[in-house]
Amino acid sequence: MIKIKSIDFLSSIEDIDDIFDDNMDVSVDLENGRNYVVVVGTPKNLLKLMENEKSNFLSPGDPIIIVKKMTKEVVEEAIKAYVDDDDAYYLKFYAAELDIKTLNVLKDRYIVRDKFLDDLLEKGESIDIENYNLIDFNIDNL
Repeated sequence: MIKIKSIDFLSSIEDIDDIFDDNMDVSVDLENGRNYVVVVGTPKNLLKLMENEKSNFLSPGDPIIIVKKMTKEVVEEAIKAYVDDDDAYYLKFYAAELDIKTLNVLKDRYIVRDKFLDDLLEKGESIDIENYNLIDFNIDNL
């Protein structure tokens, strides 16, 4: 189980004028030595961002961890939930800085893995999908 070493607000949380309308970057240090920076924001702030952009949707950008209000306690509760869930999968996902080439390689590996698993099923062989990680698949024959 991954554990949090520290959570640091990259802006002063005490300086927030409206705890229901704000967002900020938060740095999360884990005991395994990894560091992730995520954006945390409130629903009202998302609406404000869309209004500022004169848009009906939130523009593509960094994923945002949405909290009801921007308080130290609520943000830390949300970060803890993201760390505790599935080996910090969503914390890692939200903080990932993936370029398009990396995303394309992962998608290609996913396609190769699915074809491989389909072939095993057609042969009547049992499969344990958790033993077939995307990283293990070579896309040279795609």
